[in-house]
Amino acid sequence: MVTIDNASALQTLDAASDTEAPVSLMVAHMAMSCTGKLRGAIESGVVIELSSAPPEPINVGDRCAVTFPLAGRSAGFTSRVLSSVDGKGGRVLVTVEPPEKIQPSEQRMSVRVPVPLGALAVAVMNGESPRSVKPIDLSLDGILIEYPDGEDPDIEIGHRRVLVLERGKHKVLAEAEVRRQAGQRFGLLFMFHEGRPKDMIRIVAELQHLWNEV
Repeated sequence: MVTIDNASALQTLDAASDTEAPVSLMVAHMAMSCTGKLRGAIESGVVIELSSAPPEPINVGDRCAVTFPLAGRSAGFTSRVLSSVDGKGGRVLVTVEPPEKIQPSEQRMSVRVPVPLGALAVAVMNGESPRSVKPIDLSLDGILIEYPDGEDPDIEIGHRRVLVLERGKHKVLAEAEVRRQAGQRFGLLFMFHEGRPKDMIRIVAELQHLWNEV
């Protein structure tokens, strides 16, 4: 795929903003990326709406990487934060400098979908005891979860756990490996041995529909 330069990059982002394309924002000092939507793209800046406040502050001047789906694959660019302000419902509006170029990838993108409060129940199995955690975002490949403040998660990078995910009539038991940590948040990669369960596909699709309506 050919690199998209200059004015074409802004046009591409503007078109993606029209459909409120899902986006991942990784700030240089953070261990994990944040999920949200592309909200606008003009010469003065590209606006990204994060679904929830990040675990660490985003400051003016921070270097960042932005990833979003383009033609069924992953595309991205690096930039610098121009502003970060609190929005409605706990959301955060981050404006970054328009990129000089967008770099498409041949890699298919598994879109991470923010999980609205109460839309998905998740528990981590540790022995016979399920431990309820807050799901932050979910994709077909992994999940970002958060333990309550002050609670000892008893889980580290490299550990494997069985997760139970439930939404309505859909229920999935999935083995997952911890790949990233930032405070009480942990990013886990699903270890499906026989392909992705149909219920997982349905859960992600329903959450995507909910997020698109917000």
